[in-house]
Amino acid sequence: MNFEVKAVGFTMSEEERLFAEKKIERFKKNEDYLTSLVFTFAKEGPDIKAEAVAHFKWGANGHLAEVDHDFKAAVDKLVDKLQVKITKEKEKAADKR
Repeated sequence: MNFEVKAVGFTMSEEERLFAEKKIERFKKNEDYLTSLVFTFAKEGPDIKAEAVAHFKWGANGHLAEVDHDFKAAVDKLVDKLQVKITKEKEKAADKR
């Protein structure tokens, strides 16, 4: 599975990058279901927009976004949403079998 972390419109500090990567590592257990997971962080005025695109092995894609003034809060919210999305997609795929 491919993981990618991008910053748009600002330079992520080493602390922010490590925080994001640590949170993203929890998705490594889902390698059997995902082909790639791309996280993009963009500066939009005083806010940070955190986005994730998940590509599942059965062809489904999930695009999620979260906006917050605090980088860590945006990452936490996005990771929580993504976990719910992955769980739902896994259940859908299991129901089709």
